Amino acid sequence: MRKKLRSSYGITINSQELPAKLSASDTIYSIGDVTTANLLRAGYIPKIAVFDYSTERKRKVLRIINKNYPNPIKVKNASGEISVELWNALRSALRSGKRVGIRVYGEEDLAALPIIHMCRNGSFVIYGLRGIGMDLIKANSKVKAKIYGILSEMQRYSTKREKDIKRKR
Repeated sequence: MRKKLRSSYGITINSQELPAKLSASDTIYSIGDVTTANLLRAGYIPKIAVFDYSTERKRKVLRIINKNYPNPIKVKNASGEISVELWNALRSALRSGKRVGIRVYGEEDLAALPIIHMCRNGSFVIYGLRGIGMDLIKANSKVKAKIYGILSEMQRYSTKREKDIKRKR
């Protein structure tokens, strides 16, 4: 799964390329503190921003995020997982149509998967690629099908792991 999750499903860009790839009217969802801050500094306000106040495993609160998302929804999510709490917060935020910040206690890296799965076609999902730049994905049926496959595989693995743990008890 790690190889699939590290694959790019869009195009890799840096913050200087944002104006050439996005317009002010685009619906944008961001995952990660640095990605969200880069978008905000460039004048793009993500409809949903998912962050954990941590950059490269170091706690760091970015003021620009606090200014734009002063009352974020707070959820817990373990590394390498998508918690029910995170999934539900993302679904609720998408349905609300409002600008929403989601503050994750734990790890937010996989939040792009449920957002891509649930968002409207034509929306942009942007997340950081450590040491490389940002992955910019425009949601469409082809990308959504790939993401659905990954989510299904993660669910099968999780269910199998739970059964194995119960057997060992």
